[in-house]
Amino acid sequence: MFKIGQPFRVSYGALLAAPALLFAAGQSVASVRVIENFSNTPTVTVYHGSADGFAAKVGKPPAGAAAHALEIRWKPTHKSYAQMYFSAAVGLPHTLNHPRGKLEMKIYATTPNCLWAVAARIKDNNGEIFSFQIPMSIKPGHWKTIVIPVKYALQQARWGPGATAPMQGPINLTGLALGLNPHMPAGFLWIKDVAWQSAVKSSTPPSGGGVVPQAPVKKMPLIASVFTSNMVLQREHRDPVWGWAPPHQEVTISFAGQTKKTIADAAGKWMVKLNPMQANATGAAMDVVAGSRRLVLSNILVGDVWLCAGQSNMEYPMYGWTPGADTAKFIKNADHPTLRLLTIPNQLAATARRNLSAAAWQVCTPQTVRSFSAVAYFFGNDLRKKLGVPIGLIADDWGGTPIQPWMPRLAYQGPQFQWDMNQINTADRAFKKSQKLYDHWVRRAEKAQAAGMPLPPRPARPKNVLVSNPEHQMVIFNAMVNPLIPYRLRGIVWYQGESNCYPDAPLYFIRLRALIDSWRKLWHQGNIPFGIVQIAPYAGYGNNLYEPDVWRGEEKVAATVPDTGIVGTMDVGLLHNIHPFNKQAVGHRLALWALARVYGRKGINFSGPIFKSINIAGSSAIIHFHYTDGGLATRNGKALNDFEIAGPNHKYMPARARIVGNSIVVHTHSILHPVAVRFAWSDRAQPNLMNKAGLPALPFSAH
Repeated sequence: MFKIGQPFRVSYGALLAAPALLFAAGQSVASVRVIENFSNTPTVTVYHGSADGFAAKVGKPPAGAAAHALEIRWKPTHKSYAQMYFSAAVGLPHTLNHPRGKLEMKIYATTPNCLWAVAARIKDNNGEIFSFQIPMSIKPGHWKTIVIPVKYALQQARWGPGATAPMQGPINLTGLALGLNPHMPAGFLWIKDVAWQSAVKSSTPPSGGGVVPQAPVKKMPLIASVFTSNMVLQREHRDPVWGWAPPHQEVTISFAGQTKKTIADAAGKWMVKLNPMQANATGAAMDVVAGSRRLVLSNILVGDVWLCAGQSNMEYPMYGWTPGADTAKFIKNADHPTLRLLTIPNQLAATARRNLSAAAWQVCTPQTVRSFSAVAYFFGNDLRKKLGVPIGLIADDWGGTPIQPWMPRLAYQGPQFQWDMNQINTADRAFKKSQKLYDHWVRRAEKAQAAGMPLPPRPARPKNVLVSNPEHQMVIFNAMVNPLIPYRLRGIVWYQGESNCYPDAPLYFIRLRALIDSWRKLWHQGNIPFGIVQIAPYAGYGNNLYEPDVWRGEEKVAATVPDTGIVGTMDVGLLHNIHPFNKQAVGHRLALWALARVYGRKGINFSGPIFKSINIAGSSAIIHFHYTDGGLATRNGKALNDFEIAGPNHKYMPARARIVGNSIVVHTHSILHPVAVRFAWSDRAQPNLMNKAGLPALPFSAH
């Protein structure tokens, strides 16, 4: 057992190695200092950019938590969570895949409302790393022993890029890591007794370094993983249902009084389309039969299905990452049998995957909603109440990601994406080259093994460099979106853009438009409605005009791409926190947009004021708006703020603004001949303009 201040020992007597502690802020780390001696109360600090700090030292936990342990404190400002790993190198030989092996650690936390993902990373003697996570809550003020069985690890970990089958052994273990992924922006905890326990003894590897590894058998499931018990199928449309069976085998699907039969193609793929169905809140079973294989899915409803995608503000769960998110009362009352939730696990792939590695629809309860997307929940629950039909929500999100990894290869068409395509093609060529070398080694190794000779040196297993970072082109779409296609949807809502607030922010318009166009083409469901959440003001991007460039792109897409819409967030932003706490308002506004524009409900005020036109009258500029429902107002009863005006030199000056009917008159005495007006055109803006329906105006720059 590994204890603070003592060497790391493994139960099977392998080589001792000094433990190391690594901290990672989000997905990238600028600098790391590694502790190798815990006995002298060292401190470890890792910086992300210039603001995120983490520290660790040996300390004594609070009263009631006797025994010394490693104390960890963190307070990141740019990321919403920290990843912390204990890592250790261990000596060969050791067979990893024994089902009774396990990884174990004890945790004591005092930060309330903690939800953790306990992670493990396994490294084999070829340098490959396999990882997996187990979500887990920790009650504050108590030691909790966490055990990760190797059997579970092998089921969750995967070989290489694009693989869907579990890794197969035996695997020679050379390193392991235990980690915590706390979804809190600040906090502290204590860790002790980290252990690797094996149920098998050491054995000598065969002459030549082992046997030639065989590629894992990729056995595809009878039905795609997006189809599980508790799911919702889209009403009033021919829902596609698909999966895999032996080539040319007959497959029969029975559901809701209808039976469909088809024959698997030469590759084993099959698909049927169910007859259109009306909404049904009574759970029904789906029976899938192919030869001797049979699968029954239960408690399936028919209603409306929405895909909710984006980065951390879409990912932000109901329990909240910070104390400012007061959602406990909503969680307590979230017992909704006709609201169903599906969270897509975070994974990367260099090529488009056909299936999810793991997915499970859940009935919405206080327990299941706690870690679910808050925006998606509030949006879907509003629809459920207003429409009176079952609602299925698919949360497909990854914090800290720009738009590029969400775009499929199809989106990167045209000269404006030439740089991206060069990156993709370069990675593809390098992967093919390494694959060719590896295949050549396999052939040589097989001959050597057959002759009883030592194996030649083994090259690294081929890996596409794109999957090394979730910010690379296509990699999230390939693993987390493509396997959903063509699951029938009612619409999509999108909350992303913070990670594109950089010098190339002016490109956000063409990227978002390309994403929408490509998703619609691949889904083959026409112009799937697409709702956009405007990112909220946040004074942490380094340049106060990067975010306005993203706003411009979001608003231009909503104005020019059919069947899209945008909801404003200028009144909920927190200048010191990139994650606004008020997710209820965001979800509610998305629901208003959907009810009015997707479902055609009349009399719904669904948008704040959006710039329409500008007239110059002498020394004043007159601004006209769409969506002035009930008239214009300020949300705090004070004078209008955050308006600027510019003359022929295009130097903007703060301006006075007043409401005149459904328009706004802007002027300043220092500019006699205005040519342009800006409103809230800064990431530090806190404007108060709204319509009398209480919906905030969107920022604009006009001339």
